[in-house]
Amino acid sequence: MDKAEVEAPEAKAQVVRAQAGAAVNLVKAAQSPSARAEAAPTLADWSQNQAETAQALADKLTG
Repeated sequence: MDKAEVEAPEAKAQVVRAQAGAAVNLVKAAQSPSARAEAAPTLADWSQNQAETAQALADKLTG
């Protein structure tokens, strides 16, 4: 495994953390309880997708 292959997962993880923070901030910024309630399932779906992506990447890296 070369240096780029080793560093790529960490770079991806940093991007995912930044995206997660942005998604959480969007939910927090919702003005009303109903707006937050509407945003929460989207955040949950996004989080699940990111978890699955991270697991697939980990599986690929560990063979």
